[in-house]
Amino acid sequence: MYLNSCNLGRVISPVITNFSKLETLYLRWNNLQGGIPSSLDSLSSLATLDLSYNQLTGQIPPSLCDVSALRELHLSHNQLKGTIPDCILKMSSLKVLSLSSNGLTGNISLQLFDNLSHLQELDLSENQFHINISTSWVPQFAYLEQLLLGSCNIEGSFPPFLSQQFLLNVLDPSDNRIVGNLPSWLWYLPNLIFLNLSNNMLEGSLPRKISHTFMTVDLHGNGLYGSLPALDFFSYLLDLSDNEFTGSIPETNGKFLFLSLSGNKLTGEIQTFACTDSTEIADALEIFNLSKNKLTGIIPRSIGSCSRLSVLNLAQNVLQREIPEELGNLKALRTLNLRVLDLGNNNFEVSLPIWIEKLVDLRILSLASNKFEGIIPSQLVKLQNLQILDLSGNNLSGNIPRDVSKLYAMVNQSQSNDVQQTYGSSDIPVEGFDHRLQYADDVTIWIKGRNLTYKKIISSAKFIDLSHNNLSVNIPLEVGLFKGLISLNISKNNLSGSIPKSFGTLAQLESLDLSQNRLSGKIPSELLSLTFLAVLNLSNNMLSGLIPQGKQFSTFGASSFLGNPNLYGPQLENCTRNLGLGNKEKIFF
Repeated sequence: MYLNSCNLGRVISPVITNFSKLETLYLRWNNLQGGIPSSLDSLSSLATLDLSYNQLTGQIPPSLCDVSALRELHLSHNQLKGTIPDCILKMSSLKVLSLSSNGLTGNISLQLFDNLSHLQELDLSENQFHINISTSWVPQFAYLEQLLLGSCNIEGSFPPFLSQQFLLNVLDPSDNRIVGNLPSWLWYLPNLIFLNLSNNMLEGSLPRKISHTFMTVDLHGNGLYGSLPALDFFSYLLDLSDNEFTGSIPETNGKFLFLSLSGNKLTGEIQTFACTDSTEIADALEIFNLSKNKLTGIIPRSIGSCSRLSVLNLAQNVLQREIPEELGNLKALRTLNLRVLDLGNNNFEVSLPIWIEKLVDLRILSLASNKFEGIIPSQLVKLQNLQILDLSGNNLSGNIPRDVSKLYAMVNQSQSNDVQQTYGSSDIPVEGFDHRLQYADDVTIWIKGRNLTYKKIISSAKFIDLSHNNLSVNIPLEVGLFKGLISLNISKNNLSGSIPKSFGTLAQLESLDLSQNRLSGKIPSELLSLTFLAVLNLSNNMLSGLIPQGKQFSTFGASSFLGNPNLYGPQLENCTRNLGLGNKEKIFF
């Protein structure tokens, strides 16, 4: 019986138990709540039970052990608590046991699963287990194909028993504390094509050549070092980010959907690894991240042939000269694909490219800390889906375009109930397996007085940073239309005029930095309406009059207002008293 995604209601209907001859029962994705009925033990012929991706609570009922025909038990992605019933570990005919993403607990020795000699798939990841694996253990598994133990608090060296699991095709002990060198035999398990060892404490180098092609390899967040292996042994997904790899990037004709080598110490130029019409990668690559390395030279124009490119992140390298216009010629970039363009912290010169208007689905644009000069092109306002704009730390001049209200994504106020969603992300299915990896865009933003890296960008995250430039003239009133804006930083420019009263309508604003400009006039009392405002910096301007009192302004100290000779209020009284000045005398900085 296949009833996946059928909106069956709140609880598992007792009517199910009337089907005494039922052999398969699939009820995933039905928003089911409550406990797992113990009455399911009446389904004596049931071979497959799939209740995953619901909201089931309580404990796993031991009565399930009475279903002697049971071969597959899928309970992942629920809210189950307690321990695994001992009798489950004695069901010798069980082939699939999937319990991931619950709240199950217990100190478990993997040897307890030895009785499950016919086990093909075991998934215990994302619970609260503490799993122990003896280095001398020789399991009875003869058919094991998938083993997933992510976030299971595993410690110690790499489990040696895996060297004899020749049928293994999926291995994921990610997010644990596995230490030591990555064993060489791992690359010679004949059927292994999905490998996720990310976020452990592994060291060592990778072999130059591997016995067969891996579909998915994720080793990010370890201490691996040495040269990169030949990339042609990998396809679909390769993530070697946040390690200590050195040297240049090897040439490849591999067919990647996802390639991330960020956060290493790679050197050399990118043109030896570029999309060309003659390579498979030109038709496949969607996510390309080489950020946080020491790459030099220019961005090769041939990247413009990566027709499916969705994320391009080359930030924090030593790239220079201009951004090639070919990036704007990609058909996918004009429609629904390019979501992230991060080229920050390089040495790009000349003016901002006007062809940027072609990237109509762009969500994140970060060109910070380069050497761009000239004005902010008016074409930028055609990026109606833009949520994060960071042009800080350049030599831009002129005014902020007054038709910025056309940045509709900034104007629209997203609801907070979508915090689980990521935009600019691609689900990465692994062929033949029921596992998905999700790439979530990340960006580092100066907000609330410090650099914060957002690993998953939610649809309500909207930021503008134009600081450290030479922008002048008034702040456009239209900026006050950005209802969804969380952070606005236009400090360290030459802006003049008054603070727009329309800023009082920026209801979601948490951080506002207008410091080190030439702003004058009074601080508008409308800013008192910003109930989420946690950081305010108006220092070093030419503001005057009484600082607005009450609400959020009662939480801001003198540092928010210093350096405005004609500004006064209780927030500055301590400064006045310490300098021995009269109550009505002003302080000059």
